[in-house]
Amino acid sequence: DRLNTIRKDMMKLLKELIEPATEKVYILKLQLMKKDPIRVTRSTKLIPKLEILFPKKQIIENFKSKGIMNSKGMPSAVMQKMTLPVYDVINWYTAVARGLLLYYGCTNNLNDLRRLINWALRYSLFATIGAKHKKSIKWTIDNFGFDPKVIYKDIIIASFPTAGWVNSRKKEYPS
Repeated sequence: DRLNTIRKDMMKLLKELIEPATEKVYILKLQLMKKDPIRVTRSTKLIPKLEILFPKKQIIENFKSKGIMNSKGMPSAVMQKMTLPVYDVINWYTAVARGLLLYYGCTNNLNDLRRLINWALRYSLFATIGAKHKKSIKWTIDNFGFDPKVIYKDIIIASFPTAGWVNSRKKEYPS
């Protein structure tokens, strides 16, 4: 009973502090973890754990509105980018991927973001380049590689981040 009262008071206090921030940047979630969930004793401690989560559904909706994903949630070609040269298409996708990683790099569900970048953005890039050349995604991967890049006179003009680089990004807070 006393434990529930303490939990309610903490939640009320935290809601007053956190709610203004949730509208702007992050979805915050508080989990109260008990040391011993079965029996409540004097040694039972409440440990507040604050999680910062990136808004996955909102990002997917934004991807759908920009054409990166279709209505079923599958990666698709961005028709507005088909008129651009391939290196500009790759640079645009790279900017989106790096922007997401920098902005949401401090979130607790960073693995979901990595998966979204490595799957949705990468295959949308393949689909866009393939549609530009009127070819398939397989053709794009065979000709540009799984980590697409454009090389001109031994200089890399454009490259999409490798899957290893995206996965190696650690949780970091912007300075």
